[in-house]
Amino acid sequence: MISRTFAIRTVAVTLLALISGCGGGGGPKSYTVTATAGSGGAVSPASATVTEGTTTSISITLNEGYEIAEVTGCGGTLTGTTYTTGPVSAACSINATFRLKKYTVTATATSGGTVTPASVSVEHGSKATFTLAASPGYKITGASGCGGALAGTAYTTGNITSACIVSTEFALDIPYQTTAIITPNIEPLYQEICGAGTVGRGLQHVAPVDLNKDARLDLVLFLWCQPVPKAADYFDGPTPSRIVTLLQTPQGQFEVKTAEIFGTDRPTIGAASDCYVIHDFNNDGQQDIVYSAKREDGRQSSPPTAINDARTAALMSDGRGRYTIEFIGSPQWGECVFLLDNATNGKDFFLSGVGNSQWTYRNGWQLVQNINFAANTGVMFFDRQTTNLPSTQAISPLNGNPDNFGLYLHRWTDGRWVEDFQTGYRIPAIRIQYTDGRQVLDGVLVTIDGKDYIWPSFGGTCQIRRSRNSTPEALVAFNGLEVVGGYRGQIVEITGPGVFFLNLFGIDQSGRLEKRAISVKNEKTYDTAPNRMRCYDVNGDGFEDVVLFATNIRNSNDVLVYLNDQNGGLSRVKPAAFPPSPSGFGSLRNYTLADVNGDGIDDLIYFQIVGDSGRENTLRIHLATRPIQARDLL
Repeated sequence: MISRTFAIRTVAVTLLALISGCGGGGGPKSYTVTATAGSGGAVSPASATVTEGTTTSISITLNEGYEIAEVTGCGGTLTGTTYTTGPVSAACSINATFRLKKYTVTATATSGGTVTPASVSVEHGSKATFTLAASPGYKITGASGCGGALAGTAYTTGNITSACIVSTEFALDIPYQTTAIITPNIEPLYQEICGAGTVGRGLQHVAPVDLNKDARLDLVLFLWCQPVPKAADYFDGPTPSRIVTLLQTPQGQFEVKTAEIFGTDRPTIGAASDCYVIHDFNNDGQQDIVYSAKREDGRQSSPPTAINDARTAALMSDGRGRYTIEFIGSPQWGECVFLLDNATNGKDFFLSGVGNSQWTYRNGWQLVQNINFAANTGVMFFDRQTTNLPSTQAISPLNGNPDNFGLYLHRWTDGRWVEDFQTGYRIPAIRIQYTDGRQVLDGVLVTIDGKDYIWPSFGGTCQIRRSRNSTPEALVAFNGLEVVGGYRGQIVEITGPGVFFLNLFGIDQSGRLEKRAISVKNEKTYDTAPNRMRCYDVNGDGFEDVVLFATNIRNSNDVLVYLNDQNGGLSRVKPAAFPPSPSGFGSLRNYTLADVNGDGIDDLIYFQIVGDSGRENTLRIHLATRPIQARDLL
């Protein structure tokens, strides 16, 4: 008999075996897989139940501007934005972290400066700042790219959302364009006037005038030729010369259009000319030009004779864009012309030379009076002090006389000019001997500001007001040869270049001419002998500046401009502020300043005084890019 206990145990084992074989409570296990995300993105699903030994995947979503930094947990791998676990054998966690994207911002620069850094890595939505630095003589002209803005030397981008490039630009920091407008070649005109030989020729003047009333500035050229070699025994014909007009086109170029203005392509005054003045003498709304005239052109000229005399000439407008040549007075040796105020609020001109005279225009040219001024050059008339009054004071230098060297003061008294050297500026002068290395010669010596000079000469003169409300003064150029070490009675040896410096004169309360102190910084005192000087507001700041037109410059190509420092002194503008004088212009060259393009800023015009036969001869016009400023000073 089987026991009951055994029977129950057997049944239990049998049932357990049956249950196990059918997969009951002994099947594969399941585990929970959870997923979390840091800032910048999301994961889905956040949790999943996974059968033991199997895998599962989660999807990753990125916020704008973010990228996946790292996904870890559950032994998985990342493919794109899908993270797949390894076979799951226990509950586990997935963690996804994110970071902002970074983009490379690069910077480029034109020649003339640098930009730093050259490149930078920037997080999405952030900005980058670059520093611009101009090379010496250059300036920052712009920067662009990456939605940024330039403030001073710093360029800051906009919010960066992709790789981009910043471009920076630099240019020469000078007030004039380096590329010049080139006028037509005037050498063929010289060939017509002078012939094809090697006879001397010169472009004495370039006068800026609107000739045809089109509101564009044109150029009037005075060309003349030397018909015979220097020291020729005799020549009594008129000087070969011609007035040439260069009209400005609407495109800013220049064309020879002499016949359009004068009715002939060969207008001439039959003489050479050292000076000219521009003014609307006949009140027709257009500028006229008056030239001094003489025939110092290679013929015998010492002493001057009648064959050297010529009539002063005026180019007179008809108010409709045409001009005629009017001759004034009788032939004489005309050295230079100067403007002065008349009693009708207009201008007269004074002709210096042999037979000095004052002329006014009243339905034609009329002689006001003959004036015995003591100088051929350097005369200066002070402006009228009130309306309806003429100029009442003038100065003129007296050179070469050891007994009376200095400056005359002239006064308009009882309808005529009276000169008074006693109220002028007198400089003691003595006769000395000097040697040029070959022979001993007689000369004159003066002492100015404690230094001794031989061959002294006062030259160019102009009126200047050193502040807005100051009384007018006279700026006078001096040239001479300094006696190095001083004069002690020795025969002076001439060595070294000539000396140049500016002097200031005013009229004191007693009515006498007095020398006044003036500070001139970085004055060019050598290799300079200006024949003309102009005092006016060059840069539009309300203070008068100074321009020297130095036709006798040797070994120097500098444009000489001195800015008013607004404290009573003058400071020279550095040569690098101007485009260099063109090569091939020879040793004698000149320039003038005029507002060619009508933007209110003077432009720079280079021209050759003496051209070589057969060589191209053009004018070069550099347009202003900005007014001259303090940063342009030496």
